[in-house]
Amino acid sequence: MHLKLENIGKIYNPKTDYAVTALEDVNLTIPQGSYIALMGVSGSGKSTLLNILGCLDEPTSGRYSIDDESVYRLDVCDIRNRFIGFVLQSIGLLPDKTILENVSYPLLVSRDIPYKEVKPMAMKALERVGMAELSHRLAGRVSGGQRQRAAIARAIVGNPEVILADEPTAALDSKTAGEIMELFKKLNSEGRTVVIVTHDIKVAEKCNKIIYVHDGKISEEV
Repeated sequence: MHLKLENIGKIYNPKTDYAVTALEDVNLTIPQGSYIALMGVSGSGKSTLLNILGCLDEPTSGRYSIDDESVYRLDVCDIRNRFIGFVLQSIGLLPDKTILENVSYPLLVSRDIPYKEVKPMAMKALERVGMAELSHRLAGRVSGGQRQRAAIARAIVGNPEVILADEPTAALDSKTAGEIMELFKKLNSEGRTVVIVTHDIKVAEKCNKIIYVHDGKISEEV
């Protein structure tokens, strides 16, 4: 999937005294198979940019296209379910559910996956991140690194073409963070597009390209 943002702007609470410009005139092309870090200080707009890429938020202005087709002429829910996997900053696992149940959830809400295939697919995703043996452990009873691995398994369980991760290593020690980045590198080597929001230059440098976001604009690409 070829992602393209053209003149994207995002204003929260427009036409009010509380209007906040999160993004302004952003132009960005992400070819299939890219491995990109979005860097910037808190409030720079990088997470808003990631949310627009993932169809979790809509821009106020500009055009977002996937494979040259305007996203908002398509079914954005279908795009999210079929083609995009998310790894959230808060991890987002339900602590009172098992790892297997958490990873299975995206498949259960999909209209295309027969129920009998849900568990095998979830277990395959857990095997890929080294978490199969903990599949029946409650998510609230495993370490932070293990929860992040489970979150990645949940993101890839539907075999998406694009993986978007918001500060996936922020709460991890350096060794575990390195292991998580190796997982992303492996997923990217299989042809998936991976975009990671981070404030950690050591994390960003493991990606193939770094895009700096400052005051809602792309300030530099390296």
